[in-house]
Amino acid sequence: MVPRRGTLCFMSALDQLPPDQSELLRGLTELVRASNTGAGGLDGLQMITELAAAATGAGGASFVEYGEGGGRLVTVCGAVEFMLGRPIDVRSSNVTAILTGPAVQDVPMNEPGSGLEPLLSAGFRRTVLVGVRVGGEVVGAIQLYFRDAQSPLSEVATLGF
Repeated sequence: MVPRRGTLCFMSALDQLPPDQSELLRGLTELVRASNTGAGGLDGLQMITELAAAATGAGGASFVEYGEGGGRLVTVCGAVEFMLGRPIDVRSSNVTAILTGPAVQDVPMNEPGSGLEPLLSAGFRRTVLVGVRVGGEVVGAIQLYFRDAQSPLSEVATLGF
């Protein structure tokens, strides 16, 4: 019997998935490969930031690291790359909420004087914060930025870890 040939015979399993799932699995595969080769630190956080944005359809994403003296955006992707390195005031209501509240929070961008003006100017209206805990303490947060004012929380609820 002669093997049948067709377009699906030459496609990898990833290429047969819908585009959004395909990109998610490619990103997860790359993240696993990188961790297996000892990559970590900022490179690992950057990969996680990019993967979170791709998986949720966010227009941009960042990772903020919290310390005793405040916070700082240490990785960014998408339309928020201009935010890299910016300090974060840990006294803002958004940061207080993620430090003391649920691990995943959907937050409209409307806090006056909060430093959100550059994000608002870029067209973002809502952020989803995903707290990252180590030993029960919040050490950082993935921040996903959305342009629509509707809640995207259902899309990222599975990211709460």
